[in-house]
Amino acid sequence: MARIVIHSEKKPFKLEIGGEVKYICMCGLSKNMPFCDGSHKQCESEEEGKVYEYSDGQRFEVSREESEEEYDNKGDEEDDDEEESEDGDSEEE
Repeated sequence: MARIVIHSEKKPFKLEIGGEVKYICMCGLSKNMPFCDGSHKQCESEEEGKVYEYSDGQRFEVSREESEEEYDNKGDEEDDDEEESEDGDSEEE
């Protein structure tokens, strides 16, 4: 199952533990999660109030209405399907 996760931060979180400094990815683009790999530089020029999708290193603007409509429709489809438990068996109501 795929998920749409929205990250609004454009910089990593600096974490200092025992004199050691680590940077935690907050933009969601790092290939080295949970650590920052500098990928946030791709999102520095994003415009406030817009939604973007990143795929294979390219950025695409996504209409907020389309995103919300997709999300709403997926929720409706899931309500119609039988729910499955974590072990994959169908649950009876």
